[in-house]
Formats: sequence, structure tokens, C-alpha cells
Amino acid sequence: MKPTSRTSRQIISKSASDHVRHSQILSLPVEITAIIFKLVCRARSEGSGNLRKEVALSHACRSWRALALARPEHWTYFHSNGEKSSELKRFQAYLERSKDKPLEIEFKVSVKFDIWAYRGVQRLLKEALKHTHRWRHFSLVSHHHDWYAPDLIQSLHAISSHRLESLQISLYAQSGPIMNGGPLPGPPKYIRGDAPNLSALYLDETWFAADPSWLLLLPNLKTLQIHAQKGVRATDGQVPAENTKVIFMCRNLESLSTVWKVFQEFGNTMPSSKVTAHKLKNIRCGDENILRYLFHCVNAPSLELLVVHHLQISWNIRIADIVDSNNGRPLLPALRTLAFVNCVLGNAWDRSERVFYDIARLTETNERLYITGWLDPRMENQVFEYMAKRYARDGTILFPALEELYCASCQDNPRTEEIKYSNYLDVVRSRTERSVKKHCTLHLYEEEADSWKSKYPTTWRALEQGDYYRRIPEEYPDGLDLVPWPARVAHYEECGWESFVERFTFSLAGKR
Repeated sequence: MKPTSRTSRQIISKSASDHVRHSQILSLPVEITAIIFKLVCRARSEGSGNLRKEVALSHACRSWRALALARPEHWTYFHSNGEKSSELKRFQAYLERSKDKPLEIEFKVSVKFDIWAYRGVQRLLKEALKHTHRWRHFSLVSHHHDWYAPDLIQSLHAISSHRLESLQISLYAQSGPIMNGGPLPGPPKYIRGDAPNLSALYLDETWFAADPSWLLLLPNLKTLQIHAQKGVRATDGQVPAENTKVIFMCRNLESLSTVWKVFQEFGNTMPSSKVTAHKLKNIRCGDENILRYLFHCVNAPSLELLVVHHLQISWNIRIADIVDSNNGRPLLPALRTLAFVNCVLGNAWDRSERVFYDIARLTETNERLYITGWLDPRMENQVFEYMAKRYARDGTILFPALEELYCASCQDNPRTEEIKYSNYLDVVRSRTERSVKKHCTLHLYEEEADSWKSKYPTTWRALEQGDYYRRIPEEYPDGLDLVPWPARVAHYEECGWESFVERFTFSLAGKR
């Protein structure tokens, strides 16, 4: 006899119940189960917002559900793009289940316009603002140019949360004047609430267009990221040049990132006054004006890592005079790592040579040099030719402390120039032949090495015999995420960078 649908459900239900009752997971000690929950919930890969691991675990069996509901720490992370009408109820359930634990909240408005998501994120944000005292990490990212909630954004001006550690607000350029190169819209933005433990800020440029001195009221600010609202389309900075000084005046600032053109140009005359950034260790710069200000107006005795990305290294930097006037002392005495990511040298090659030479003179302690990217002509080909010529002409060795040289260009990009591998060999070999006596290794893609080996076997054998060659591991297939950056809450910063620049540009963990 054919069973009814009700009978089928009863059979399936009983079978599932018997399976759960005899499941081996029930034999696990509570301590082991708790560790499983902790590890699984912590593993948040890209797109994990759609896969609620804590919910999936709570549905495994009754005991696991009881365990999940009894542990508020499993419900402290919430991510949503507002696309489902049930998101608000789900968020409220997470708020209740997490008790009084610190919260990690992420809201994202996708680039695909959806009126439900548009309103959904606004409702979620309004609810989240009732619980600011519990925030530990908060992220609001909008990829859509029409999403804007000025009243809710202004509610963040006086945020009060002693638990807050990181705050990210990344709103894509709204339609209207800013899209046409006009002034930034809306009233001044600032954060002047009581957030003594706030240590990381990831904000768009609109927060710095007016007086940014509110930054100085954040005593523990260590990490600051500023990105252009227009993203890659930003051709002119929107923030007044004079506001640059305040950024470097943050007394505990350790890491500074600027994405695309944020600040307006200084012109031919730089400010005469200098500021000392005692604790600044890392700069990742995509704004030529920040780079100029760093070289001309900032004493950075602790700067260890400088990443220059998406810039043309040209005469506009104008650092020859300031390097010459420093009486032979390096301007960046603690610099250990220098990186050029997707940069090019200016068209006036003779002047660009001098600029690169002056940059090399900024430090005598640089141990690692990265030149990565996909642009053509390849910067490293030009730079190595210049370094080899200087050595052949007068014995000059740039970066005398260099130990590792990374040359990683995208292999998918067709080349239109002849690669002069003999210069590559001269750059690393010259260091063991002269007074510096420093062994330097050259890191290359395997494909690059094969090309060199097949075309110029003699110089390749010399490279191998001198133990100068190292293969770039396969986990860096694009060659653009080799550049180290200090360890951080990658889940939050990754969102900001992916919103406005290529996701390949920066690594997600330090390798120093």
C-alpha cells in the first residue's frame, strides 16, 4: 500500500530521530564540542554572511542546539546586506542570544540596486544604533551610489562605546555634485563621542573634508585608513591639503593607509613647519600628496614599512633638495621594507631616475624591496637598468642593506618590452663583490625564471651558482599580495579595500 504523505513524514522523522540518538557527536565531551563551535564560527571565509555556521551547528542535534543557545559568544557576529525581509527579526534574535557580549556587526549595501535591501539596511542600522554600547567592531559599507542615510550617519557623530575597537564607514560617492567633481555633499562629519578604546578607523574622505581635529580626541587610535569616495575615478583630491598635518599629529598612530587621491595638491611650496610622528611604523600610500608631505614635513623615526601603490614616480615628488640638505643622514632611519605596487616611472626618464635615486637615499637600512604590478613598461626593468648602470659607472650601490628583492609582475599581462635579465643579475651580484658584502636574493615567478633560463642560460647559471634565486610560492599566483602589511582584523579591512580598489593589491596578513 502506498503510504500517505503524513505517514511518510512520520517515518522520515522517526528515522532522523533514531539517527540523531545514535550519532557519535553525542559522545563528544562538552569541552570538545565547545571548541568545535568556536573554531567553526571563527572561520569566516569570503561570502560567509550567507552561510550561518552557528545556525547550521545548532541544527545538528538537540544537544548542540542547547549548547549553541546557552553560549552567547556564538551569536556576537552579525553580517547582513538587508536583502531579506526577515533580517531585522534575525538581527534582534542575535542581539538577544548574545546577551551582553561585545558585538561584531557588518552591514553592506550591494552595487545591485534593490529597494528592499536599501530599506533593510536602514532598518538594521537604526536597530544597531540602540546598542552602540556593545559594539566592538562595526562596519557599514555601501557599494551603491544612491544609498545614503544622513540622519543615521549623523547619529554616529556622538557615538559612545567603551568596547568599540574598530569602526568602518565606506560609502560610495552619492549621485549629484561630487560625481561631477564638485564639493563634497552634506554637513561636516566627525566622531566626538566617548570611545576611549577605538584603535582602528576605516573611513571615506568625507569625514576629513572639514576640520579633522576630532582625530586628536581618540587617545588610542593606532590604525587609520582613508579612501577616496569615487574610488578609481578619483582624479582630484577633495580634502584640503592643510588637513594633512592633523593626520600625522595623532600621537599613537602606527599604521596609515590612503587609497586613491584623497588630498588636494600643495602646489610648488610645501609647508615650512614639521611634525614628528613618533610611533608611526607603517604607511601604505596611494596619494602623491601624502607621499610629498611625508618626505618634506614629517619626522618619522620609527617608520619601518612604506608601500607606494598606483602612483607615477615622477619629478612632482621633488625631494632632491630635502635629501641633499639633511647632511647625509637618512630621512627614514628605521625603514626596513619598501614596496612599489603597480607603479610606473614618469615619462621624463632622466628626471625619474633622479627621483628613484633620491628615494633610495632616504634610507640606509632597507632590507626588502618589492616591485610588483601588471603595468607596462615594467618598473623593475627600468629600475634595474638604472641601478646596474650606476654600479658600472661609479660603483654606486643603492639600498646597501638589501637582503631580499621581490620582482613579481602579473604573468597574464602581455609584454611589449625586452626584459634585460643581465641587469637583474648585476643588481644582486654586485653586493657581494663590493664593500657592502651583503648577499641578496632575487625572488621571481617560476614562469619568469623559466623564461630567463631558456633565453639567457649563461646569466641564469650565474644566478643559480651564486645562490641568488628564490622561487615565489604558488600561494601568490597574482604576485600582487606579496607585500607585507601588519596583522590586522582582516575581515574588516578587506571589505574596505575590496570596495574601492583591486582585491589583489594587498596581503591580508603580515609576513615580517
